[in-house]
Amino acid sequence: MKKILTEKYESFTAKDLKNYSKIVNAYFRRKKYLLLISFTTISCSVQNEINTDGFRKLEPNLNVRFYDRLDTIAQYDIRVLTKSLIKEFVDNDKVDYSKPVSLKLEKDKMFVRFTDVHKKEFVLQFHGKLHKKMFVFYTNYETINFPVLLMKKQMERYKIHISENNELLIQKFNVSEGMFLLFGAGTSNENIYKFKII
Repeated sequence: MKKILTEKYESFTAKDLKNYSKIVNAYFRRKKYLLLISFTTISCSVQNEINTDGFRKLEPNLNVRFYDRLDTIAQYDIRVLTKSLIKEFVDNDKVDYSKPVSLKLEKDKMFVRFTDVHKKEFVLQFHGKLHKKMFVFYTNYETINFPVLLMKKQMERYKIHISENNELLIQKFNVSEGMFLLFGAGTSNENIYKFKII
């Protein structure tokens, strides 16, 4: 067993305390710049936290079908702006929304199958990562990074969940953030698509 030596405060000389104080101050002087840089760079990022308590565990061989829907965003004279899940990935105005869309997971891949009005079938493949309660993939991820001087990040991320009441939830996150000389800014928005699994 090691012998532990203890000394009372009164036994230290003024010179010992002065040397100890110099060592401690030098340590914190070096660390405060690292702490300042880490706090400023962390504060520039946009945080989107989601509570996943109400979601079911995703199986690696998940295969579900659902009906996509075409929603109207805005109308300008004769132009009508619409959105749907399929339109997020492809520029196809001939999608047949009366036919179900199939979504299939295979390890780190996801396949989305749909048909158009001419009965032509399309399959989209996405690479991502399967977690316990979600599948995550990116359609855009760009970064420019010069440490301390400049940082820029643009990202388009999708998360796929299944709720306990058998709904397919697809969350889309758009993030644009940056930092220049420790001054940062960022914006983000989120769209949620909910589909009843058939």
